[in-house]
Order: sequence, then C-alpha cells, then structure tokens
Amino acid sequence: MLVVSSHAQEKESFFKPPKYQVGLQLGISTFSMVDRAVSPLLYKGNYRRVGLQFLYTGGRSRVELSLQGNLGSYFPAAYPNDYVYFKELEEDSSVKETKVPTRGSIISPTVKLGYWYALGNSDKLQFSAGAAITEQLLYPQGFVTAGLMNMVSLSPQLRVTYAAATRHQFEANISTAVLGLVTRPPYHGTLTQPNENLEGAFLKHNTRWQTLNKLQGVQAEVQYQYRMGLRTTAAASYQLNWLREKDPRPFTMAESAYNISFLYLFPKK
Repeated sequence: MLVVSSHAQEKESFFKPPKYQVGLQLGISTFSMVDRAVSPLLYKGNYRRVGLQFLYTGGRSRVELSLQGNLGSYFPAAYPNDYVYFKELEEDSSVKETKVPTRGSIISPTVKLGYWYALGNSDKLQFSAGAAITEQLLYPQGFVTAGLMNMVSLSPQLRVTYAAATRHQFEANISTAVLGLVTRPPYHGTLTQPNENLEGAFLKHNTRWQTLNKLQGVQAEVQYQYRMGLRTTAAASYQLNWLREKDPRPFTMAESAYNISFLYLFPKK
C-alpha cells in the first residue's frame, strides 16, 4: 500500500508546474495569395509542414518556442498547369522555343517565441494573455515570384484553455500583428545596386517598419490535446491565418492548416 500511495503521489506531482516539454509537429495547409507588386492574378498552393516545439510551463506563465519548415508549390488559380513560351532566334537563323511552367515551388521557414500569463486560478477554464514574436520567410521559386517576403512581427495573444477531463484538454488562441519589420521587393523589380550582392541589397533597401495602417495579420487556432501516458501527449489543431501588407503594392494571403503534434514531458529531478 505504501508503494502504491507513493507512486500515486509521484504521478500527481508529475503534471504540476514547472514542466518542460518538447514536441514534434506534422501538418498540411492550403493557401491563396494575391501579390499586386508582381501580378494581378490569384495564386493558390499548399504546404507540407514539419516542426519542433519547446514549452515551459510555470505556476502561471508559459513560454513556447516553435521552429517550422514549410515546403510546397503554388500556381495561378486560372492557369494551374499552363506554360509560358519563349522564342529565341539562333545564330543559324533557326527559332528555339522554350517553355516554362507557371507552377513553382515555395519554402517558408518560421520561428516563433511566445509568452502567456494566466489570468485567474480556475482548474477547468483558464484565460491567458501574452505576446509572440514571429519571423517568417516566404521564398517562392518560379516564373512569377508572388509572395516573396520576410517579416518579423509582434502580436498580442489571448488563449482560452478548458480541461474537460484528466486526459482531455481544449485550447483556443487568437492573435493579431501590431508591428512588423517587413522586407519585400520593390515594384520596379530591381534588387541590386552596384557592388552589392542580391541578398544584401534585398534586405538593405527594401526593409521597413510597418504598423496597423499598412500591416494587418490575424491568426486563430483551436486545438485538442489527449494525454496518452505519463510523459506523452498527442494534439490535433486547426489554424487560420490572414495577412495583408500594402507596400510597395498590396499583398494578401489566407491560409488554413491542419496539424498533429506529439509532446514529451521531461521527468522532474
């Protein structure tokens, strides 16, 4: 009986703060975007996602660091499988025809650091407020580089957590960008200056601070967590993202994502 009681107490304290968790995330998403700096067309695409999560939960605070890699493709919605044809006159007076697909590839690494503070002491329903700093690169590679951008943003956040039972938990989170450091190509498309490399010129001459009058970004997420065992938790989530940036020409992007995560809880010393 003493052994059983000791084990029960150890198990109960195992889930109390402070807690350290690491997680693996897998997901898929679809997106639509219009980048009027390069084209008036609507582009659509999809991502495959893999990520790592690091979480610390204290008495009333929570810190989360997430690293994501997104890889996918994009295409003009009206011409998903078309080609652009070029004709060149060779030295022997023959005509060479080259075709380039309108479909391209896109990568989007993302780093996010977030902090939340619990507002109240309820065991079942918990409200938390905080903020997150996020850096995201959109790097398309295709005939039209719609969406090329790097952005570092600051977003206040509100989270609601409901512990339905010992093993079941639901979360909802919403955030909106209020400040961003945005890098986008100029409307004329010329990135380099004399004696400058492409990457350096892109960042140096095309980066500017943006506030709510030119940058709007909203992210909403709902998540279900199931505690599988003493140290492991599985989670499934649905996420909606919307972004609009106005310089040098309006850019709008909407994304919906489905993710699954597996979290490991480190034992206490």
